[in-house]
Amino acid sequence: MKKLFEKIGIIYNPDIKEAKILAKKINSKIKNSEIFSLENLKKDIDLAIVAGGDGTFLRAARFYGISSTPVLGFNV
Repeated sequence: MKKLFEKIGIIYNPDIKEAKILAKKINSKIKNSEIFSLENLKKDIDLAIVAGGDGTFLRAARFYGISSTPVLGFNV
């Protein structure tokens, strides 16, 4: 059976120190995940987990909305 989310991207805002810390914590708990900053968004993921503020979430949602990739946000 195929996994629902085979590749998970954890995106953080590099301007928010707490966002990077949270991204690292989330990454340590999830297999098949990769961390990258808001400045280096990648298209080949099945789920985007975003750590930052409202602007970070909205920017990621606009980017991934084109491909219908689900976006889950954590406001720090």
